[in-house]
Amino acid sequence: MVRPSTERDGAARLFFVDSLLVTVAAFVCFIPGLGAEGFRNWDEGLYCAATREMLREGHLLYAIHDGLFDAYYGKPPLINWLHMLSVKVFGFTPFAFRLPSAFAAAMSVFFVHQIASRHLGRAAGAFAGLLLLLSLPYAELGRQSLIEPLLGLFALVALGAHLHAMRPDGMRWAVVSGLAIAASILAKQVVGALPLCAIVLTEAVLRRPKALTRLALAGGIGLLVSGLWFSAVYVRVGPLLFESFVGDHLIGRVSGVFEQHGRRAIDYGQELELNLYHLPIIVAILGAVKLVIQRETRPLGLLFGSYACFHYLVFGVLSRNFLPWYLYAAIPSAAIFAGGLFGKGSGFELRALILGALSASVAYFLRVDPIPSALFGVFLALLYEPLSIRRYAPSLTLFIALALVLGPLKPRPTEPLPRAFLEAVDREDALLLLANRYQFTYQCHLPEVEVRVVGDGCVGIHRIVRTESPNDLILAPGLSVCELHQRGYSLRVRQDGYRLYSKRQAEAQRQ
Repeated sequence: MVRPSTERDGAARLFFVDSLLVTVAAFVCFIPGLGAEGFRNWDEGLYCAATREMLREGHLLYAIHDGLFDAYYGKPPLINWLHMLSVKVFGFTPFAFRLPSAFAAAMSVFFVHQIASRHLGRAAGAFAGLLLLLSLPYAELGRQSLIEPLLGLFALVALGAHLHAMRPDGMRWAVVSGLAIAASILAKQVVGALPLCAIVLTEAVLRRPKALTRLALAGGIGLLVSGLWFSAVYVRVGPLLFESFVGDHLIGRVSGVFEQHGRRAIDYGQELELNLYHLPIIVAILGAVKLVIQRETRPLGLLFGSYACFHYLVFGVLSRNFLPWYLYAAIPSAAIFAGGLFGKGSGFELRALILGALSASVAYFLRVDPIPSALFGVFLALLYEPLSIRRYAPSLTLFIALALVLGPLKPRPTEPLPRAFLEAVDREDALLLLANRYQFTYQCHLPEVEVRVVGDGCVGIHRIVRTESPNDLILAPGLSVCELHQRGYSLRVRQDGYRLYSKRQAEAQRQ
C-alpha cells in the first residue's frame, strides 16, 4: 500500500516536471529569433516610434510629437517604459522592442498551465498549455511588439491572484490583484479595467465573506496606482488628456455599436477559432459553462467567464474596428475553458474528440495526412484512462508540445530585415524624409537618423537638400521622385518602397 505522503511527493514531482516542460516550451516558442525580422505592422511601428521620441526628447511621462502631448497615441506608456529598459540592455533593435511582449506571452502560457492545473487538475493544465503552444497565430502575435500580450498577462495575474484572495486565508493576494489591475490599466487605458469589472461582478454574484474588503484592496490599489499617472499627466496637459481618453478611445469604442467601419460581427468568433486551431467555439463555451455549474470551480468560471464576456462586448460588439491582435488577451481564458472540458470528470470519448480534432488541425497546417494525426490524438487521449499510466500522460502531452515547437511548429521570420539598406546608410550624416508622421518602420530601424516630414511634393525635399545637404538622403514611400541627381545625389538602394540617395555614390561614379 502506497503511503499518502509518498503519493503527494510523487504528484508534486510530476507537477514540477509539467511546469518545467511548459516553461521551456513557452520560452523556446516566443523568445528565439525575435530580432531576425523587420517590424511588421502599424502598432509595432507606432509604439517603437513613440519610445524613440520619448528617449530623444528625454520625456518619460507620456508619448510626445513635436515636443507636445500626443493625443493620437493617448495610452499610458507602460509598454514604452518596458521598451526603454529593454533598449538599455540590448540596444535599439527589433529584439529589444519585442522582448517585453514576447516575455509576457511566454509567461501567459505558464500561468494558464498553473491556474488550470491547480484548480482543474494536471490533465486540464496540460491541455490548456498544449493549446496555446501549438497555436501559430498566438505565437506569431506574441512575438510582435504589441500591448495585447501584456494585457493578457496582467489579466491572468489579476484574476488568478483574486482566486487566491477569495480563500479564507488569502486576503494578501488582493494586493497582488490590485497591482496587476494597475499594470493592466497602465498598459491600455480603459480596456485595462476589464479584469476589475470581472472581479466586481464575480464578488457580487458569489457574495462571499469579506468581499468588500477584497474589492477595496484590489480595486483601490489598482485605481490609485494607475491614477497617479493620470493625475501627473493632467497637471501638465489638462483637457488634452480627457480629449484622448474620452474622444479617441471611449467614444471611439462605443460608437461601433451604431456603425461598422470595416468590421463584421463575425470577425471576433472567426479569429477565436483560428487561434484555437479551428476547435469549435462551443468547446470553450461548454468548458466555461461546466466551470460555472460545478460548485468547486464556480469562482474560476465566473472570474474568467465574465472577463471573456466583457472582452467580447468591447471588441466583438462595441468597437468600431477589429484587428486580429485585439483578441489576444482573451485567448488564455478560452484555453482555460477548453482545459476545463478536458480535465476532471471528462470521459475518454470527449478527450479523444478534442485531441483528435486538434491533432488533425495541426497536421492540416503542416500539410501532412490528418487521419494518422487524428488517430494519434485518440491514442494520446487513451493514455489518460489506465490508472497505471495516466499520471504520466500530462507530462507526455507537454513533451510532445515541446518537440513540436522545437521542430515543425517553430516560428519562422516572415518579414526579413532590410539589411542591405541599413548597412549602406551613413548614420552620422543622413536624413530620413517622410510623407507623413505615420511612416514608422524606418524611424525604428534608424534611430540615430534625423527625421523630417515634408509631405508628398518635391518643394520640401529640395529645400532640405539646399539647407542641410546630408551625405545620405532616405525617401519614404509616397514621396515624389525628384531630380536629386542635379543636386549631386544618385540612387544607391531601393527596398520596401524606401529609396536611399547618396552623394558618396554619385562622387564615386563621377570618378
